[in-house]
Amino acid sequence: DAGYAGVAGTISALTGRWATDPVYGEKLAGRGNDQLVRHRISAAYQSSNSVSAWLADDANAGTAWQSTATYPSLAVATYDLGTVRSLGLVRWMFQESGYADAMRVELSSDGVSWRTLVSAGNGPRLQWQGLMLNSSARYVRFVVTNPYRDLKLGSLAEVQFWPPTTAPLPFTTWQAPSPAMAPTPVVSPSATPFPTATTVAAPPTGTSASRTIRGGGEGAPTAPPAPTATSIAPVPNTPAATSPSVPTATPASRSIRR
Repeated sequence: DAGYAGVAGTISALTGRWATDPVYGEKLAGRGNDQLVRHRISAAYQSSNSVSAWLADDANAGTAWQSTATYPSLAVATYDLGTVRSLGLVRWMFQESGYADAMRVELSSDGVSWRTLVSAGNGPRLQWQGLMLNSSARYVRFVVTNPYRDLKLGSLAEVQFWPPTTAPLPFTTWQAPSPAMAPTPVVSPSATPFPTATTVAAPPTGTSASRTIRGGGEGAPTAPPAPTATSIAPVPNTPAATSPSVPTATPASRSIRR
């Protein structure tokens, strides 16, 4: 009766027919990619002097993985992808800037031998930082040291691991904390021995208040006992396996009929 009957040949064609949001197609494709394309984290571990590493995978920029000890020398968050996966993008977001003066992102296929993907430093708060790559790994860990004796370490709001793709991916974004929730950034000394990671610009996803909808919606499982801050224990070895390629959603993909 409203005149909305018909065929939308692409996801983006839903805009203006069933949706008034001008970037509805990008947001819908982004949510699909988040559910079906992005590598899911199967387990998370943290050093004993820090909070749960799952806080960096809860679709909430108002929470973050960080250390609990005062002036720690080291803090580590490790993420297990369940099997060896192809990686095309590793990216992360800080809730606060100033608590990662020296941070290494490391990869491993067996949890024993590690290689450094990038040595990075602080980035702007609530902005994605990351690195495009063509590699594979099962485990990704963030090792943060404290050359300037900051009060705490980490403040990782979100981490993501994506497979290589042949086309740009529409990404979803998360709701940033309100000004009342946002802590005052701590300014660290300008000198840093590490280069800053590249800022990863996300394709348009509409308003900053758009949110990812995750299947299940339940709280993350409790991580197993974690390695200590001064001794990083190896993760149990598991035979590597390859994962099938998954088609990438774009706003111009798939016919939707009603």
